[in-house]
This record gives sequence, C-alpha cells and structure tokens, in this order.
Amino acid sequence: MTSVGTLYFWYQFDLFNDLGFELSRDIYTNPKNWRSVPRNIVDVLANLRARYGSDHSFPDAGQRASIYNALFNGEFTDATQDVMTAASALAERQMNAGLRALARGFRSSVRVLKDVIVSLQGTGPDDDANANHATRKFNDDMCYLADRIREVLRNAEVCAHFGSATIPQHYPYEFDPQASELLSEISKRIGPHKYTSADVTNRQRVAIFGRQAINAVFDFDVASADDIQTDALSDLVYEWLTTARTSGLVQAGAAPTALLSPVLKRA
Repeated sequence: MTSVGTLYFWYQFDLFNDLGFELSRDIYTNPKNWRSVPRNIVDVLANLRARYGSDHSFPDAGQRASIYNALFNGEFTDATQDVMTAASALAERQMNAGLRALARGFRSSVRVLKDVIVSLQGTGPDDDANANHATRKFNDDMCYLADRIREVLRNAEVCAHFGSATIPQHYPYEFDPQASELLSEISKRIGPHKYTSADVTNRQRVAIFGRQAINAVFDFDVASADDIQTDALSDLVYEWLTTARTSGLVQAGAAPTALLSPVLKRA
C-alpha cells in the first residue's frame, strides 16, 4: 500500500470530505436536525467545523486541492497517460503480431511511472531516511480527516435523518450502494453541489481502481517481470481507464489526461 495510491483515491473521491464538512456546518445552521444525535458525534462535527483549514489534520478544500495539484500534475500526469496509452494498445490490439514490442513499451512506461511514484513516496518505512515524509504526512492527515467523517456516517441517528442505513466499516474503500445513496441525499439536502448516487459510485470506482493500479505499479519489478505479471498489471491499468470511460469521466478514445483532474472541477 502506498501513500500516493491512497492520496490518489482521495483526489478522485474528495466529495466525501466536502460533504463531511457540510455536515459540520449543518449542526450550527440547523441545530434542530441534530437533537437525537449523541454528544460524541456532535463533538466530532464541532471539532471539524472549528479546526477545518486551520489544523493540519483538517485540511480544507483549497489546501487539499493545492496538494493534489502538486502531486498529480506534471510528471505524474504525463507518466500515467503514457502507461494508460500503452495498456490500451495491448488490450485493444487486433492480432498478436507485435505483441512483444507492445509489452516492452508497456514495461518501459511502467518504469517511468514507478520512478515518479518513488520520487513522491520514497522507498523506506516512515522512519527511514528514504521515505518522503511530506507526502506521507499529508496522507496521514487525509486519512485522519476521512476517519472522523466515517465515524459520523457510521452513526445510526445521523444516517436515519437522511433516510439511510449507516455506512459499512470499510467504506469508502469498498463499494456499497446504500452508502452512495446516503452521500447523494446529503448533497441534495445540504451540499453546495448535488450528486446522484451514480455520480458518487462512478467517482468511487475510479478512485478504487486507480489506487489499486498505482499500488501495483509501485510493487512491479520491471527487470524481472514475466509475461503473466506484465499482462496482469496491464489489465489492471486498462480497467482503471475503462472504468473512467464507462463512468463518463473520460470519453471513449480520448486521452486519459482528464481522468487525473475531475475532483477539482466540483461538478
């Protein structure tokens, strides 16, 4: 598991954090809606509202966007586009002629992307001199913020107010249609942007497959990888791209660059 992969997940699924902040605002603007919610949950939201944007553990939307832009533009965008293009060439080939050349091209593009990920991630554990502590610190902060929001959305009284069951323990790292409905309903009632449940699921799918692909690239040994390992990674990268296409985030046949920045459009 890489910090870069997890940060990419939140880059694509940042609406989760936006909606969590809207909940923290709602306890002050509509306190009557919260009269049956336990004190500990209200405390979590009050803490989020008070510290949002002024504490490193509660980065606001602008602060998150600045970090995402620093991580996922430039070299990362170029390298990811090249890997996706190479994976597409392998997956969409009409015949096996030239297969070895396509595989070599894919592995070469993976080597470049892995180098970019290593430059952002580092190679050692958190206390190692080879770790990139800036990236890992922001990952820790993002996960802390998301965990506070997950704590709120696992409360039955909060979710009942929006006509939904609580989110599962591992959401949003795993799919759940009821959780998508819950986030959609929150956005429609109190959010500045309204999302359908399909919008939520589509963003989450790209986030999940992107995270898996980035982690797999980081673990991929270009020098020793055999054809089976190369095919497996190519299939995963291609699934990431096709998920974005079927979700409407990238048009069929278009360069995948748009896949890397939809979160900042706040659609």
